Amino acid sequence: MTIGMVYSGCRVEERLGHGAMGDVFLATRERDGQTVVVKLLDRMLAADAHYRERFEREALALLKLPAHPNVVPVLAVGADQPEPHLVLECVPGPTLAQKSLAGPLPVEVALRYARDAALGLAAAHAHGLVHRDVKPANVLVDGERDLARVLDFGLAKDLFLSGVTQPGQLVGTAPYMSPEQWEEDVEEDGRVDVFGLAVTLYELIAGKLPFDAREPFAIAELILAGDYAPLDEALEDVDPAVARLLDWALEPDPELRLPRMDVFAADLDALLAGRATQIPALVEVASGARHYLVRPHRLRCGSDPACEVVLAGAAP
Repeated sequence: MTIGMVYSGCRVEERLGHGAMGDVFLATRERDGQTVVVKLLDRMLAADAHYRERFEREALALLKLPAHPNVVPVLAVGADQPEPHLVLECVPGPTLAQKSLAGPLPVEVALRYARDAALGLAAAHAHGLVHRDVKPANVLVDGERDLARVLDFGLAKDLFLSGVTQPGQLVGTAPYMSPEQWEEDVEEDGRVDVFGLAVTLYELIAGKLPFDAREPFAIAELILAGDYAPLDEALEDVDPAVARLLDWALEPDPELRLPRMDVFAADLDALLAGRATQIPALVEVASGARHYLVRPHRLRCGSDPACEVVLAGAAP
């Protein structure tokens, strides 16, 4: 019976649920009475050397992160205990998955939460950590500050350590996984989180996933082909700049995708403030009109007629 047990000085009071790697409990830190969350590694997984190593990696990765307002911090680690566990700050508020159960969020609200998450993820990337499972269920909304905060780095990959994922093992949640995560022997970096956050933002605004099918590998086919309806085709009255930013971030080729999470955060902030984004575009000098150069309006360089740039009121 876990209720009443003490882990890293925290007495378990109530079971909150079951996560990807084990049970999650509400607890009280005995030295000061602070309410915290204790995350226990499932006993069967703890007996598996691979999963135990993965859990220890999560603990070490999170302990390396400096305090950041958009990341739920780890307060203590018991990776070498008989029952491996983490103690995390208790954030009062729902996840984005819970918050969106009532339907799509207003665009400005969704952009703000995505911007918050992007700032937290950018901080993690700056310290060599890639989350690899960005989705609405892994972003909490702090009810006291109405601030989005990223949690559950249980699938995080520490770029400064050798990975422990086994060959052929998929890591992530199917509809949010980047093309790189579906392919073997492909190097992953922060752009996988850019993709996952873009899927999350699309879902928050549209109320549906951009890549949706019954079977995981059918989802993979859609993701690898970039087969989705652009946001401004799926919904009416959407700012084209919002749709094109998502097109840039959902690009299946990582070399053409929005390159870094700090760029994503800056562009989300620009959209909220009504400023121009960094989305690749041709800009008309006289009018300031922007012609975006991302899917579905990519341009190719060359002398072939198919490469001509045609703008209204101008010669090719």
